[in-house]
Amino acid sequence: MSIHQDDGSLFRTNLYSANVSSVINGPAMADDPLRTYIVTGNGRGGTTMVAGVVQALGLELNTKGATNLEDPDIVRLGHGLDPKDVRTKLNITPAEMRTRLNAIVAQRNRENAIWGWKDPSADNYVYDILPALRNLNLIVVFRDPAAIATAMMAVNFTEPDVAIRKVLEHYSNLMQLIAKLKRPTLVISYERSRQKPELLAQDLAAFTGLTLTPEKLAAIQSYVSPTGGYVHKANVVPAVLARTQAEAASLYQALQQTQAEAVANYAALQRVQAEAVTNYEAFQKAQAEAVANYDALQQVRAELTALKEQQADY
Repeated sequence: MSIHQDDGSLFRTNLYSANVSSVINGPAMADDPLRTYIVTGNGRGGTTMVAGVVQALGLELNTKGATNLEDPDIVRLGHGLDPKDVRTKLNITPAEMRTRLNAIVAQRNRENAIWGWKDPSADNYVYDILPALRNLNLIVVFRDPAAIATAMMAVNFTEPDVAIRKVLEHYSNLMQLIAKLKRPTLVISYERSRQKPELLAQDLAAFTGLTLTPEKLAAIQSYVSPTGGYVHKANVVPAVLARTQAEAASLYQALQQTQAEAVANYAALQRVQAEAVTNYEAFQKAQAEAVANYDALQQVRAELTALKEQQADY
């Protein structure tokens, strides 16, 4: 077991030890029947890898098939977005957002005695729901800031100095969160965990109180990639993959149906266009006939006028 129990201060771990994690504000509440976990860190900082491991251990994350292993109800709402449509920003007051978040937490509490969620930005709203979280434990992932900044630069085209500053500011915010909440916190080294997934699995099992079986360990070792975070395999986090595959199949069927409807609609449009052309030609013909009839009527009227004038002469 590599887990290191801190004696009350932050980071008194031997910098040259083989540990992949340390516990701050310990001990962990692994034996409490009701408890909640938040997996957090920096975006692109290894939180998905760690979330995949705790999910493989059996922690309910309520991901609803999300490949980033985030609970869309909590995370999207915490970011001010519609949980059902990430493209829609909600126009609600902070008080209403707190009410909605607490309602979701209450629902999760009813559904599971032990549960959690993953969100690198959980520090933005955790204080609003803190009273509703039963025996909160934090799992905070730390990764080389330069590596995170490089990933941010590649995805968001962020300038290097801006990216580094954002990474360090977020880690500073997380350290303040740890110090302020004083809740049991497992601080994880992303780089060391990637190289030693078995130690990561052992430490997370000890911290969460979840059982680590040989089957789970084998799945976790397959999931954690020593060259880059994690890999999706059929025997790793099967519930997530099954739901994702089912959603993909459903979306493909919907796409096929949409394509068929589009073809049918296009054919109908072609028919309507053809009918419109025919109707327009008929209208043009009718218009020409009407003009001709009007001209003929005018001629008849002129002839009648001439006859009347002749009769008047006699």
